[in-house]
Amino acid sequence: MGWYDSAWSHRWAITVVNSAPAASGDVEIVVPADWGGWDVIQADGDDIRITTADGQTLASYALSGFNYANRTVTLQVDGVTLSNVAGMDLLWVYAGNASAASAAVAVTISGALAGYIETGRPSTLILEAQPEQPGTTRPRKRVQKTANEQLYLWIRIDKLLERKAAPYEGRTQHEELRSAVVSVTLAGSAQGGMVDTSKQRFLERRGRYGREMWVKAFIQAGTTANDYTIVTALRTVVPTNTAYRLIEPRAFLAVESVSEA
Repeated sequence: MGWYDSAWSHRWAITVVNSAPAASGDVEIVVPADWGGWDVIQADGDDIRITTADGQTLASYALSGFNYANRTVTLQVDGVTLSNVAGMDLLWVYAGNASAASAAVAVTISGALAGYIETGRPSTLILEAQPEQPGTTRPRKRVQKTANEQLYLWIRIDKLLERKAAPYEGRTQHEELRSAVVSVTLAGSAQGGMVDTSKQRFLERRGRYGREMWVKAFIQAGTTANDYTIVTALRTVVPTNTAYRLIEPRAFLAVESVSEA
């Protein structure tokens, strides 16, 4: 994978809510107190690094209000390139290098987009994304809910990314996720009220067999007896290259009455 530097032991996905959308912009991330990075960073935060979606390109950033004892800091990222697609963009924050010097700089932030670090873990409804024929209305994966039910859906997507046949500099994975948009459609028409894009998140975690990449979506509403399609539009990036693929795994969403569910 596109790891920034092997001297850094940990990284976490940053979700940038790009609902406007924008092709570039400043980003502010209020780091949660339960962020796992607090247990591995230096007490002065000097080993914090922020990169773009490829995992390698360093972004210009500042640490605003850093307080290690109270576990508070706002990461301010200056002028990052975004996907210009209404959804969520991906950045990375690295930590865990006891000998690193600070790379933070003074930045001027204006009209910043909100960024988030997900501290939860996949639970409840989980989907393993897989390719489908373009335009299919009956995907093999299935989710069901009632009309009044609101649910978080965790979609694992790392197995869709291309891997190199032979390792290069110790890496076998060369394609990274750049952005994602989760939508619900009915007969090909988007149902905007059935997703809350402000609650969508990225999550990378260490699983039993390596690193896993997840998209967390919030699904709500719907009309009983309608059969919907959940579409996860993924755009990827190859490190040091701007080229990307568009991948659209789908799932069948059945909205049923309480007696049917």
